[in-house]
Amino acid sequence: MKRFVGALMPLLLLAACGTAQAHRLVESIPKATQPAVGRTPLAPVEPSPAPTQGEPTPTLIPACEEREGTLVATHYPGAVVEMEVPVQVYLPPCYAGDVSSRYPVLYLLHGYPHDEQHWLGLGLQEHLDRGIGSEGWPPFLVVMPLQPEPLFTQSDGGPGSYEQEFLEGVIPFIDATYRTVPEAWARALAGISRGGVWALEIGLRHADRIGTLAALSPALVHNSPRPAYDPFVIAGAQEAYPAHIFLSAGDGEAVFRGEIERFSEHLQREGLSHEFLRHPGGHTEASWAGVLDQVLSFVVDSWQ
Repeated sequence: MKRFVGALMPLLLLAACGTAQAHRLVESIPKATQPAVGRTPLAPVEPSPAPTQGEPTPTLIPACEEREGTLVATHYPGAVVEMEVPVQVYLPPCYAGDVSSRYPVLYLLHGYPHDEQHWLGLGLQEHLDRGIGSEGWPPFLVVMPLQPEPLFTQSDGGPGSYEQEFLEGVIPFIDATYRTVPEAWARALAGISRGGVWALEIGLRHADRIGTLAALSPALVHNSPRPAYDPFVIAGAQEAYPAHIFLSAGDGEAVFRGEIERFSEHLQREGLSHEFLRHPGGHTEASWAGVLDQVLSFVVDSWQ
């Protein structure tokens, strides 16, 4: 099996030159129509209800006076790895007091060599509290799992990989534990760098499970998967894709940006509508923190 190239760590460390806050510079490609559905999971698992066709039925959320959500540190039983895997879960304001409503879920995959705290270090909770608590975003859950080794960097997809761990471990645990809307349109998946590659591989292959997909600085240039799990091959070989796809790259991350731009062009040739955000900055924490609000707004807009 070809594997994720280990040379990514020194590149990431050398990229740690600070950057200014990112400004939005969007190449917008027309939005897709309603996606088709029909893929099945990797192996027999407890299936989620079929995705809603057409316009989804909105979940009625009562008015909420709270302005801050709750962060829960918990674990889920690994599906591929034999361990209790750490996961951070953000519950929106008023979740505890409203026992009847169900919520969309945003899953966030960290980059290398980080862990489930990665997105929180970028200021995620502050963005969520402001957007949901004060700016009128609809409430939703955010799930940040650890991507355990060796699956994270030493697998490329399919049985025995992080793809199987995510689909058979993370999603079923969250749907069984929290009041989610267990349908594709209500699930979003985003990742940074190596996590961005996983987000693309999983999301593109499983439109029946994931309705919105985002990849920040995906490390495609350092990805050496088997063809069946290569995003360049998947995009064009499937019958269905997520309805909403977002890519970003910084002007200062030339090694990464060229391949991301090539992937954006590939999506366009294959007729897959998406949004590409090119922004100032490099392959750094400051750069990703600077585009966090745009990414969250893209996800929220996809649910509305």
